[in-house]
Formats: sequence, structure tokens, C-alpha cells
Amino acid sequence: MRDGPEDVSVEQAIAWGRSQADVVWVRVGNGDLGGDDGGYFSAGTRHPDPAIPMWPEHGTKVTERPYDGPWRAGVDWFEIGGISGADDD
Repeated sequence: MRDGPEDVSVEQAIAWGRSQADVVWVRVGNGDLGGDDGGYFSAGTRHPDPAIPMWPEHGTKVTERPYDGPWRAGVDWFEIGGISGADDD
């Protein structure tokens, strides 16, 4: 697994993924925008898991919306969905 670009369109992220590997999974939403129950699509040239739907040929509309998963925040730190970080401001 490699971390990809941030703050780019889903099309740009998929293009980057395809330039790095033949298996690319993209997650949009929590299943509310399609994909499997968790929102995953297979967007690479190889599709090893038949349970993961293929990314639509003409894409899908992805809009920003509030994150509805678990989160916690402190004075100089945060944790969102199990990912921790520090506020550098």
C-alpha cells in the first residue's frame, strides 16, 4: 500500500493509482455512493476480488459531505477514524 495524493479529484487519484499498480481500490462514502457495503470500487486494470464492483466507466459524482465516523479532538491533537495527528497551527 502507498499513500496517494491528497486534495485532488477522484479521477486524479485513480489516475495516480493506475500509474503505480494494476490493482487499485477507491473508496467513496460509506457505501452511500455505490460500491460494496463499505463504499469500495475496483478501479485498476486487474480486479482480484469479484465482490468489489468495478469503478463506473464514466465515473460517479462524488461530493464533499461531513464525516460521520468516529472522531476525537484535544487541544493539540486529533483522531479521526483511528488516524491520529497533531495540530501544527
